[in-house]
Amino acid sequence: MSFRAQLLNEGPTDPPLHNATEVYFVIEGEGATHVGDKALEWDKWDIFVVPPDETHHHAPDEEAILLGMSDRPVFEAFNLYAETEPSS
Repeated sequence: MSFRAQLLNEGPTDPPLHNATEVYFVIEGEGATHVGDKALEWDKWDIFVVPPDETHHHAPDEEAILLGMSDRPVFEAFNLYAETEPSS
């Protein structure tokens, strides 16, 4: 597993597409994460999951801090990790 803290400013992040699962814990702030065609609204202390192979991007209302956890290192260890540009 990998862990990282993300400081998000206002506005959406770039939409990645990869085959790892990500779990997020909201340390501070509120907003929404768009996963595919669904919007997951979140605020402080919420936890949400982004499944593999789903385009997603975060859209905080103001500044927010998320703790992200991913199984990406497992996929990389077996040379199975894949990341692509999302199609428009």
